[in-house]
Amino acid sequence: MYELDTKVMKPWFAIYNESYLQRVIEYNSLTLNVLLYYAAYSGRLNVLKYLTKNYELDKTTPHLLDMAAWQGNLDVFMYLSSMEFNGCTYRAMELAAASGRFDMVKYLNENKNEGCSSKVIDAAAAAGAIDVVRYLHLCGKEATTRAVDGAAAMGHLEIIKFLLNARTEGFTKKATLSAKYYGHIDVVEYLDQYAQSTAA
Repeated sequence: MYELDTKVMKPWFAIYNESYLQRVIEYNSLTLNVLLYYAAYSGRLNVLKYLTKNYELDKTTPHLLDMAAWQGNLDVFMYLSSMEFNGCTYRAMELAAASGRFDMVKYLNENKNEGCSSKVIDAAAAAGAIDVVRYLHLCGKEATTRAVDGAAAMGHLEIIKFLLNARTEGFTKKATLSAKYYGHIDVVEYLDQYAQSTAA
C-alpha cells in the first residue's frame, strides 16, 4: 500500500482531483475498492466522501476501518463508522498501538466494542510508544512477556523500566539476547541488574 501511495496515487492526486475519479472507475470498476482502501490508508477523507456520495459501496469491506486505525486516520475512521461501515475488528487497536497512534487507541478503547488481544501492549512496547503503553496499562489491558522482549529488541529502555516496575509479566531470555544482538548495551545492563535484584 505504501508504494501505491507514494508512486501512483500521490502523483496522480497532485495533478487531478476527485472529479477525475469517475473516469478511472468507469474504465475499471475494480479500482473502486482500491480507492476505498487507499483513502482509508492515506487519510483522504475527501475521496471517501466522494465515493460514498456517488457509488453504492460494500459496507462490509473487510478490515477497512482496521486500516484507518493502523494509519491513525481518526477523522476517516469516524466518518466510515458514521456511514455504518463494518470493517473494524479487535485488531484495530493492536494495529494503532503498533504504530504509536495514541489518539486512535484512546478513541477505540472509549468508543468501540471490538476490544483487543493480549498483544496490544506488546505491540505498543515494541513500537516505542510509551504514552500508549501507559494508557493501556491504566486501562487494565493485558500484556505478555513479549512486551519487554519486544521493547528490548528495539532498545526502548524507558518502556522496559515502566513495564518491569508497573506490571508482573516479566521477560524471557529473548529480551537479553535480542538486546545484545542489536547492540542495546544499556538495555542488557538494566535487564541483568533487574534479574540479579529480583533473584536476591
